[in-house]
Amino acid sequence: MPSSILHPTPWAVDYIKPQLHVYRRGRADHLVIPFQISPEAAASLLQENQFLSASRLTFLVHGFRNTIQIPWMSEMKDELLKESDQTVILLDWGNGN
Repeated sequence: MPSSILHPTPWAVDYIKPQLHVYRRGRADHLVIPFQISPEAAASLLQENQFLSASRLTFLVHGFRNTIQIPWMSEMKDELLKESDQTVILLDWGNGN
C-alpha cells in the first residue's frame, strides 16, 4: 500500500535508531543498549550487569514528538526507582519524531 497521511509507511529502524536506557534502584550508573545489537546480546548485557535480578521491570516510552530528554521521563523513572526494587527501561526513539 502506498504511503499517505492515513496510511503512512513506517520509518526504518536505521533511521529512528532506538536505544534502551536501563536503570536499576541503588545504582548510579545506567546501561545504554543500541538498536544494532541482537535481542540475545541485549538480554546477555542485562543479565551480566544484573539488571534482570530486580523484582519488577518497567518500560517508559515517550510520545511521537518528544525525545528521552522530556522531563517527565526522568521524573517518572526516579519515582519508580524510589518505590521499589525494579529495573526501569526508557525507550528513546527520538530520531523518529
